[in-house]
Amino acid sequence: MRLTPVGPGGPDPGSVDLTDSELYRSGDPQGLWRVMRARAPVWWQEPGETPGFWSVFGHADVQRVLRDHRDFSSEGGNMLSALGSGDPAGGRMLAASDPPHHTVLREVLAPMFSPAAQSGHAAEVRDAVRRVLQPLFDGRPFDLAEVTAEVAMAIVGPMIGVPDADRARLSRLTNMAIAPEDEAFRVRDRRTTLMTAHFEIFQYFADLLESPADISPHHMLGLLRNARPEGEPLSSDDIIYNCYGLLLGSGVTTPHVASAGLLALAEHPEQRAALAADETGIASFIDEAVRWSSPSVHFMRHARRDVEVSGTVIRAGEPVVAWIGSANRDETVFADSFAFDAARSPNRHLGFGMGRHYCLGASVARAGLTVFFEEVLRAGVDVTLTGEIGHLRSNTIAGFTSLPAVAVPVG
Repeated sequence: MRLTPVGPGGPDPGSVDLTDSELYRSGDPQGLWRVMRARAPVWWQEPGETPGFWSVFGHADVQRVLRDHRDFSSEGGNMLSALGSGDPAGGRMLAASDPPHHTVLREVLAPMFSPAAQSGHAAEVRDAVRRVLQPLFDGRPFDLAEVTAEVAMAIVGPMIGVPDADRARLSRLTNMAIAPEDEAFRVRDRRTTLMTAHFEIFQYFADLLESPADISPHHMLGLLRNARPEGEPLSSDDIIYNCYGLLLGSGVTTPHVASAGLLALAEHPEQRAALAADETGIASFIDEAVRWSSPSVHFMRHARRDVEVSGTVIRAGEPVVAWIGSANRDETVFADSFAFDAARSPNRHLGFGMGRHYCLGASVARAGLTVFFEEVLRAGVDVTLTGEIGHLRSNTIAGFTSLPAVAVPVG
């Protein structure tokens, strides 16, 4: 997805289908969202190929919908792909459940994201990131999109318990699941692609569960298998859904933050120089990279009751899509919102969500991205594009399919 508007205006809202994945590959979503924030901050899209749904675009409204689990439920599906069909993981997967079950699942998973647990994987993650990056520093051309996808799996793989040899396959399958219409990942048609991705991912985790000798209690699979929330073990399906949720939540979002962050540094050498001179600024830089890239384009909820949002009444049961990518460019919250500022403060981005569904793995993502950017900065190289950017065809993830590049010495 393009991260800046094409021009000063934007498309006519009435002429655009917000579910159209092509809009996010070749259209002007940022220009459209700018228009919507100003003219139609709460918008009803009429039924077409999908049922009708509400959208909110401003920071305050997006924050309200994401934070208020009493008025807005996640159990009907949290992405547009579930619109009209529901989500079989609803009420079972952390991201698609509401309290009290959401609270129970979060408590089960929390130890895996503790500082102590992260420190146990820190050396493994840094070694893996170095192995991925080292061959790039000799001037050979590479595809940054492929490299950052490999880095993301190096971060999340050890947490779930995925062996090195399986990570490339799972990375491709997760991309098939979130971008089934993109030619880079499509198998025949959208439906076949989704079915193939879901079947192979679920079967993969089912096979791992049947090999208990290979499951460490420190990995997500082992943690969930040994858990006894409310005195009962989780079903195999519940374990698989939650492993899938972490894979999807981290494996396809982290690489796009890494890629967009590197491209931003290449475009702003003064900001890169400041970070190289003082690495304490990396934390602020990562927050800005998350805001800038907004890899999770939207989250969906369903109204639990009739509720008013910015003067518009949303009826009980109606779907509401909160556009994260729009909220993170809201001019009323972010000064010069279409500019990248590595030192931006405050930075109230919603890239990790809000409320009870604030990303449980945010600290892991930050830690992994910190390692990635530290290694690039210490290598003393800039990443320069050598060809056209390939944008992901997806209304779910703002990402890249190809970023031909070369690493060149700074200066």
